[in-house]
Amino acid sequence: MTHQYVKPGTNSSLCSYDKALGWATWYVLADAPALALAGCACACLQSSRGNPTDRQMGSAALFAVLAVWSKQTAAPIVVALPLYVWLRDGWRTAFRFSLWMTATGVLVSLFFVLWFGFEGILFNMFQVPGGHPWKGIREGGSRLGAVLGSLGRLVVTSSLSGVLVLALAVTSYRRGLSAREWLRGQPWTCLAWVALFMVPTAALAGAKVGGEFNVYAVLTYFLTGAAVLGLAQTASTTRPLARSAAQLTIAGIMVFCLGGELGSANRYALFRTSVIQLREWRENPQEQATAFARAHPDEVHFYGNPLIGLYSDGKLYSNMFGRWDRELAGFAPSPELMLAHSPSRLRYVAVRRNFPWFTRPARFPEYSDFTELVQVRNLPHYIVWERPSKPRSTGSVRENGGANVREK
Repeated sequence: MTHQYVKPGTNSSLCSYDKALGWATWYVLADAPALALAGCACACLQSSRGNPTDRQMGSAALFAVLAVWSKQTAAPIVVALPLYVWLRDGWRTAFRFSLWMTATGVLVSLFFVLWFGFEGILFNMFQVPGGHPWKGIREGGSRLGAVLGSLGRLVVTSSLSGVLVLALAVTSYRRGLSAREWLRGQPWTCLAWVALFMVPTAALAGAKVGGEFNVYAVLTYFLTGAAVLGLAQTASTTRPLARSAAQLTIAGIMVFCLGGELGSANRYALFRTSVIQLREWRENPQEQATAFARAHPDEVHFYGNPLIGLYSDGKLYSNMFGRWDRELAGFAPSPELMLAHSPSRLRYVAVRRNFPWFTRPARFPEYSDFTELVQVRNLPHYIVWERPSKPRSTGSVRENGGANVREK
């Protein structure tokens, strides 16, 4: 419920300099649970020095499948992990793990299909994303150009972690070790291996309209994790040269992050603002909106945040992002459909002020009669619109750019 409340600029870590991880960390999106589940899958396979047990493989398979169901771009993990187990533990263990992955995938998928329905899953997970246009097509570009542009952005945003992982691979290699022995001694390689498989889906997702920087987190998350774990392991190795290099790298990263924080002119202001916001935790915009919605059950629709309706009325209402998502794919929802998934006694439509492109709900057909702007004292971060109850010339209503305005 505290979406966008503590500002990303106050995070002194590699995440601050990775826009993809920043979006996945600070915004309420599907990326965070998908990445967490995928990370747990990798951890299950790394929790034993020997071959993984059936319990570990079953847990890893469950986490991996749930990660895919959280976000489709995580799909390569169901292939990457069995291949990694094959390289590290041999084909017998990999075959057994593949059986676990297949059985778990079938059971979990069957559960969700029975719960949500096959047509709904097909439409929302495949038809809508597949119908999104490629970036630059309307300007005369090509699909290849969109993919190459996305790949370039992916390389830029993951360059720091990628260089560190390559350096770790070079410094940790020892002559005489087989690939299996080397992989067993370098657990961070599992994350790096998964990151490699995430390149195609991340690049393709970023090439579609609607694919923002958060789609690249499915790769940078694993690369950053591999770099951090690898540096920590190398910093405690018995080889003096490698240990010193890792320690200097860690120190350099800390200085770089600290310097970036201190060097920004507005960093202190952002930090001070976040401290104040943390002190006033219960006064954040989401809590204020939820309190207002609970005071007006089934009457207010926070068009940009469906979580508020879920907390106040126990229902998931339609939202502007879902509407835009379908419009991009050529499946624009009808006004009747949108109203069917709105509060039953709809009186107010509200949206955050930090959505400048959403100025008036009347731009949408289903809300064409919401033309009266209401100033709600307890909602300073929101613009609230209402159906006009009186003519413009009466009451305490005043004009504001063609809309009625009154205080509540």
